[in-house]
Amino acid sequence: MIRLVATDMDGTLLDERSQVPPETYGLVRELAEVGVGFCVCSGRAASFVRRLVEPIADCVDLVCANGTFVSAGGEVLARHPYDAGEVGRLAALAAARHPGFHLNAVGSDGREYVVDGAVTESERAEWGWSARRVLEGPPPEGVDMVACALFCPADTDVLAAADELEAEMGDVFHFLALEKPVLDVVPRGVSKATGLQLVMEARGVAADEVVAYGDSMNDQFLFDHAGHPTAVENAYDQIKELAERVIASNVDHGVQRDMRRMLDDIRAGGDGLGGTGGLA
Repeated sequence: MIRLVATDMDGTLLDERSQVPPETYGLVRELAEVGVGFCVCSGRAASFVRRLVEPIADCVDLVCANGTFVSAGGEVLARHPYDAGEVGRLAALAAARHPGFHLNAVGSDGREYVVDGAVTESERAEWGWSARRVLEGPPPEGVDMVACALFCPADTDVLAAADELEAEMGDVFHFLALEKPVLDVVPRGVSKATGLQLVMEARGVAADEVVAYGDSMNDQFLFDHAGHPTAVENAYDQIKELAERVIASNVDHGVQRDMRRMLDDIRAGGDGLGGTGGLA
């Protein structure tokens, strides 16, 4: 019996405009009524995720910034702020080895910072950064870094860059390639999987009772902990290979369609897995 839905956001739950499709909110509440919880597992910082799920905040558990922040039932289960010295070392390494890379950090104040100096106007345009939203320089003293990412030039081979940085600083960080030219930076030993495990323990949910949806390389660990890993059609090929099923893309609201199928199956007396197979 499915008791928990765990889903990535960008490229998975969100549509092509990076918005939550409106039907999602009702589906989450209906699933809650039949005993199925809902957990957002995102590389995004908690401040961003909370804004998007605000209409259903009472029904949503959070695994944010790839597991550096975890909450269930409104209770904070884990926080893993970044070590400022190690982030500075990474920024210097990336600048030396990969000209054009910029390390972006989200502070516990909800603001974003470019840790490693000035950003050109063309880079601001490429990444959609505004001077008001993203400040130059590390967060001030007293403000923890709660999410980090390396923004790369458009032609970067992000998988190769991730491997190279892993070889240099893999004892401190793990580097996760995203669809855009971005590398998520996560403290070693922390991941979406460690966050999901905390939520599962808090909820008393077993792996075979979890459906997880994802599209990107930071979802590989999430799939390791879910009994029913499910990729959207627009996912990386490597993620599809790890999946039990492949459903329709985020543009076609594949997750929402699969949640509706799950809900209908449970209401008909099934375990939530009935009618699966192929592109849903």
